[in-house]
Amino acid sequence: MGGTTRQELVEQYRTDRRAMSELFMPRLMSPFLDLELTLHQLKVVLLVASGRAASGKALAQALEITPASVSTTVERLVALDYLARADATADRRVKRLVPTPRAVRLCDRITDHQNASDDLLEALSDDELAALARGVAAVRRAAEARAGSGQARDQSPEPAGEGSGISSGR
Repeated sequence: MGGTTRQELVEQYRTDRRAMSELFMPRLMSPFLDLELTLHQLKVVLLVASGRAASGKALAQALEITPASVSTTVERLVALDYLARADATADRRVKRLVPTPRAVRLCDRITDHQNASDDLLEALSDDELAALARGVAAVRRAAEARAGSGQARDQSPEPAGEGSGISSGR
């Protein structure tokens, strides 16, 4: 560690992470500032687009709301061309929800920060990139170990990539 204490290194990491978050905040906020959707509608679009929910029932369970509330939201999102209904393969009477190209573009805009961090990685020397990769991997292992041990999620360390604009490759 070359004369630097562990606490000083932790504080340096926190300071640099905060500074990077401030640098990337305008770009990370951009997709949300001109969004025509409510937060609830955005959650529904993200759940469907990510494949975590493809039915009203699955959405209601994921969001912990009534199926009637989901139905109203889905109707609105279909009208706004964010969601579409498609036949389920096994039973044509059952409809599943799918994201439209508009929803996919929205998700791409939200997750585009990864492309920006890829550009930054190109600016690092091979040694710097190797050190960063080792550091992020170590933080990820610590987070996974903590998650596996059942400790509260909000107490787990934040990987260097989250909130900083640097992707950890997940």
